[in-house]
Amino acid sequence: MRIRFTAAALVVLFVWSLQSATPPQTTHPVPVVRPGDRMTAPRLLYKRGPAYTEEATKARLQGGVVLDFVVGPDGTLSDFRVIQPLGLGLDENAIEAVKDWKFKPGEQDGKPVAMSATAVVNYNLASVVGVLENSRMGWHLGRAVFQTPEGASRPSFLKANSEAPEGHLPVTVSAVINERGEPVTIHVPMLIAAPAEATDLEAAIMEFVRSWRFSPALKDGRPIAVSGTFDLLLSKP
Repeated sequence: MRIRFTAAALVVLFVWSLQSATPPQTTHPVPVVRPGDRMTAPRLLYKRGPAYTEEATKARLQGGVVLDFVVGPDGTLSDFRVIQPLGLGLDENAIEAVKDWKFKPGEQDGKPVAMSATAVVNYNLASVVGVLENSRMGWHLGRAVFQTPEGASRPSFLKANSEAPEGHLPVTVSAVINERGEPVTIHVPMLIAAPAEATDLEAAIMEFVRSWRFSPALKDGRPIAVSGTFDLLLSKP
């Protein structure tokens, strides 16, 4: 079922848990039931859309955040887990939005029970920058995640060149964001193209990623270098 919002579109899917009890770190006081007969799934009664973050808009980040959570027998939500992240604050905003959703709890043999559910919260750039402008962008990110050490903040995206390489393909790029917030040690996997064309496109992608700027990660108040992985989608013909 697709539900449209001005901020983003939400696709909600409910999946019963395959576990007989909640995970070890659960905060829910009762077991999560297993799927079976005489059972009805939680029913969504109220929802609100998530908010874009400023840096996610600058990074042209769009896609879906997949969340797993438990709908309690009283309809309260708990045990949120990000199954598929987007990054740049959109995962946290997706959780905050879903926390405000209201559910009729799932039932087993006519009695309310705790039941696992999955929600896919989609973010669409057209909702924040306009359909026409979005069609002219030429690129966007589908994921931005960082491997930050414990106790450190992640880098924050600041800007990128507006012009992206010519192409129409997704590519996963890895890079180290150094202490000055600059991407270095950039790696682009082998592209499916003629050798000369692939070399040229790889060089153009590396140069484009090199134009990105971040506020660096911090640990104990000092900038540190961290690795990041980015799903870059080029959409120029």
